[in-house]
Amino acid sequence: MTEESPRVIDKTTAEAFVMERDGLLKGLTQEQQSAARELQTALPDWRRGIGGLGSKFISLSTALRERFKQSAFLDINKLVVVDFALRLTETIAQRNIPDEVLALYPAKVSQLLAYLRNLSDHEYNFAHDDFVKDVRFASGLSVPCGAAQVVDLSSILGYKTSARLLFCNPLTRYVRSILRSGGIGPWFQIHTDSRSLNDFDEPGWDACYMRIAALLRVHPEILGTAGRAWFYDPVLETVSPRLTYLRQRPVERGAFMLWSGTTDIDIRNATAKSANRRCLYEAGKYTPVSYILLWPRERLIAWADSQREKRP
Repeated sequence: MTEESPRVIDKTTAEAFVMERDGLLKGLTQEQQSAARELQTALPDWRRGIGGLGSKFISLSTALRERFKQSAFLDINKLVVVDFALRLTETIAQRNIPDEVLALYPAKVSQLLAYLRNLSDHEYNFAHDDFVKDVRFASGLSVPCGAAQVVDLSSILGYKTSARLLFCNPLTRYVRSILRSGGIGPWFQIHTDSRSLNDFDEPGWDACYMRIAALLRVHPEILGTAGRAWFYDPVLETVSPRLTYLRQRPVERGAFMLWSGTTDIDIRNATAKSANRRCLYEAGKYTPVSYILLWPRERLIAWADSQREKRP
């Protein structure tokens, strides 16, 4: 971040968030406001590589869901996000974020405000993917790298995935990481936000990877970027040929792909926006399978550097 870095949140949006927070505070008791503050302090440290919201947050939130009425619990969760968002400028100043990533914040924060203003889903809690993404973004655990992509600033691979990566790429630093923490890390972790798919295309993903490379340059402790998705499945070459770039381009540029398996979420995500995939799944002709993307830092940065050299 430089002295002339882009603003994380503009004045108008900040004032709107203040109004949103004030409205929530008026409707919540002191006990409920205190519960929101407790949830905020229950989040894991951004450097620890804990995915999601962490066990402490989930345990506390589960108890609060039982204690308060549904409407109050929703407003408590909204207050957690709104209050974090109002402190985002100070939070991000501690994360060493390059300008090309900072430039995405004003639009992303405005989208978050619009979403919260229209939110009425009482399931907006620790088990809701949108809530998890919003809390992580507003608290600085994740950063935007595109309209459709958010990236966790730290994650640790599980033991089995770490062992498979070590077999594919037996680097000394991977061995040291396993001995130190039981898994290889830290890595950035890519997620897709289905609420904003404007740049979910090949140029959009290339721009995302360029921003991740910029993040890697200022975070030498990070080993590379990881991700898990149904759209890395090689079967898409026949099922959805227009999406094959999602697997092919990273592999061509030095990434590894490891089989991960199928979950209900994988099936839901793979069939949500494609009538063709949904019909094939229902006919028993296609089962979504997720793969894990692992793109080591040196290979990703080398590709990004080559792209920079091509620019006029």
